[in-house]
Amino acid sequence: MHSFLIVRLVNLWQRLSTSFWFIPALMTLAAILLFFYLSQVDQEHPDLYFPLIGMLDPVSAEGGRVILSTIAGSTITVAATVFSITIVTLTLAANQFGPRLLKNFMRSKSYQIVLGSFIATFVYCLCVLSSIQPADNSEFIPHLSINVAVLLALTNVAILIYFIHHVATAIQAENVIRDVSYDLLQQIRSFFPADRKNAETRPNEKDRVSDADYILTSTKWGYIQAVEYGTLLDIAVNNDCLIEVLQRAGDYVSQDQRLVRVRARKKPDDKMHKRICGAFIIGSQRSPEQDVEFAIRQLVEVATRALSPGINDPYTALGCIDHLETALSLIVSRHFPAQEMQDDKGYLRVQLNSVDFRGIVAAALNQIRQNANGKAAVLIRMVEALNVIADNTDDQDYLAVLQMHVDMISRAGKESLSEKSDRDDLQRRVEEFNAD
Repeated sequence: MHSFLIVRLVNLWQRLSTSFWFIPALMTLAAILLFFYLSQVDQEHPDLYFPLIGMLDPVSAEGGRVILSTIAGSTITVAATVFSITIVTLTLAANQFGPRLLKNFMRSKSYQIVLGSFIATFVYCLCVLSSIQPADNSEFIPHLSINVAVLLALTNVAILIYFIHHVATAIQAENVIRDVSYDLLQQIRSFFPADRKNAETRPNEKDRVSDADYILTSTKWGYIQAVEYGTLLDIAVNNDCLIEVLQRAGDYVSQDQRLVRVRARKKPDDKMHKRICGAFIIGSQRSPEQDVEFAIRQLVEVATRALSPGINDPYTALGCIDHLETALSLIVSRHFPAQEMQDDKGYLRVQLNSVDFRGIVAAALNQIRQNANGKAAVLIRMVEALNVIADNTDDQDYLAVLQMHVDMISRAGKESLSEKSDRDDLQRRVEEFNAD
């Protein structure tokens, strides 16, 4: 149950953090609560106010309405402008870096806080404005609430200046690559253990002749965003069976496509089938919480777009290769997650379908190599990056994968580089890799 809640909460937070409404909604709610609190204070202490450098003496009811109306009108106008600028920024980012990177911009707290600040101020001013009584009644003038509205307006001016600066820097290629790389490194540190756990696995009863294989298929279609492996382990233990996971986070599955293979004495019933399918969180798009290739593919998309004839920006591609080098060097220094799960007695219960080093390197380099034909600087930098990665590991399997990609880059350079000196430079880097 604990594992179930963690996976669900992480997936929910990923969806909430990439929405424009969540933080603005919280800030608006906070503004309403602030109004109720200050309104209570104003009623208990009607003469309490804090003049701002002599600008606000105790105002009349009409003066308070004018101040609040002015702040509310200007704030909602600026909020509309901020929203328009945000949409333009997202459009530029999608065209230059790819639509998959829109999540990174939408997840930025800066955009959400700026938008939420203006909307919250607008709602607060409306609430305070509604609390001022008509002139023919015993007038109630919330002096403290009006002063706070002015403070919020001045704060929004500073926030607007920050927002303009943030937009100007957020769409720079270096900053986009840095942010994606930071997310990737954080994910690697959490996904790949620093130390390998050498737990001994005892043979499972799956070898009994009476057991049989049963394929369970998906009841939904879409991308697997996360898998509740703890839930699968509980199901396997409670039903005395072995569950082999056939898909992993990031894979696209169609309805009735194979999800797991169950080895058990009897065929799983509908309830068990439903529980197993419920352990796979499936959505309309990929999510990064268990998909380590997600951020890698984002960097690759930036690089391949930069190498396209329409953009032709090899320097951005070189920057992506630099960050991929850092990520892959970190991966080879750590251990891949376990491919199996045992129960408390050490019996094998769940076999996982996890990423491997060959697949990660292919995801990181194949598309860049394929789009770098004729670009000597990019091909040379890729070999240099592979050389650095190889220096960080002694694992022969890893080195064999890196050697395979060096050979592919070498062949691509011989076929696509027309200048002999470029081919010689590339071959010199290849020989340096082979010499090491």
